Amino acid sequence: MKNAELRDEQVWLAVGSLMILATIALAGALVYTRDVMVPFVLAIFITAVVSPLVDFQVTRWRLPNWIAILSTLLLVLAVLSLLGVLLIWAVQTMVHAAGEYSAQVVDLIERLFAELSAHHIQVDQARISAELEAHLPGVITQ
Repeated sequence: MKNAELRDEQVWLAVGSLMILATIALAGALVYTRDVMVPFVLAIFITAVVSPLVDFQVTRWRLPNWIAILSTLLLVLAVLSLLGVLLIWAVQTMVHAAGEYSAQVVDLIERLFAELSAHHIQVDQARISAELEAHLPGVITQ
């Protein structure tokens, strides 16, 4: 009886150790394959979301498979196109507003310079303001 308990404990220890090693190996593999895995996982997600729609068209509406797949593909492409247009619009809005944001940050920095000079702390205001005006729009749009 004691040998059986010892063997069970050894089996669980071996299984647990192998699970930990497999998890570490999988994490390492995912780090090196992330460029491929992102589109792959996105494709699996879209398939999992769209598959019930195809099944519904085939079972309830009695459409042939190829028509159901084609109509669902067109719907997915339309939705992705709409999301793309919305994303482009949002990015363009941010790019156009970047100048305004830069001006507000520069104004805030100038108020900070005024506070610093009120406390007799000297800084190179012209150089810092020029650097901010030059680099801030790029930082905001990125």
